[in-house]
Amino acid sequence: MPLFSIVTVTYKNLAGLKRTAESVLNQVHSDYEWLIIDGGSQDGTLQYLESIDNDFINIVSEPDGGIFDAMQKGLNRSRGKYVIFMNAGDMFAGSEVLAKVRDAIGTSEPDIVYGDAIEEGVGSHYLKPARAPAANRYVLFTHHQAIFYRTARARAVGYDQSYRWSADWVFTIRMMVGATLLQVPIPICVFERGGVSQGDRHRRAMNAELFRIYLSEHRHGWFKSCLFWLAKVGTNRARKVFPNLYDKVRYKKKHQ
Repeated sequence: MPLFSIVTVTYKNLAGLKRTAESVLNQVHSDYEWLIIDGGSQDGTLQYLESIDNDFINIVSEPDGGIFDAMQKGLNRSRGKYVIFMNAGDMFAGSEVLAKVRDAIGTSEPDIVYGDAIEEGVGSHYLKPARAPAANRYVLFTHHQAIFYRTARARAVGYDQSYRWSADWVFTIRMMVGATLLQVPIPICVFERGGVSQGDRHRRAMNAELFRIYLSEHRHGWFKSCLFWLAKVGTNRARKVFPNLYDKVRYKKKHQ
């Protein structure tokens, strides 16, 4: 059994997959398996993956029901003690991330291991420190790609795909019930800005789902759920209208 399972979901994103592959294959700690769940891309993805000479790669290429269905497939196939989701375009924040996480875990067996994230913008990198886990009642306390989950517990929880946009947060909420957590004070991932969760195309549906999480998952009650919802929607709006101010408040800028 490997220590880590790295699950990468991809669909028609060969360029992003190559970035992720370089990051994964450059890890100095090699006790991992890499599972690539491809949605049946016809852009050379499968041919590229088959050209990689690595016994630790497990490839599934077939149509799926969306990103969380694909992530669930990867979770179901994971054999490692811990699983992390590093999708096409995402990268580890350095070649020693897995080694440092391994050392931090030691002989302990926490249910969740987490660290900071780096958001990659145009010409800039922003360090996004993990919030305290208690902040999860309001927002996912660090990037999903910056969290290692104990696989056995994660598989028992699974992704609730009735949440189309926020199943990763719901997954983490449910994982944290009675869980032991370990913070590793390093950046874990590099995350490209501009994904679906940060765009406006599906904002109304995402906002509705956000309220459902406050009410049904956290059980805040109607009044508190409304307050949290208004605060989060307002913050998202402020980020769009005043991006530079938001960045100064939330992030520490890392120069290339």
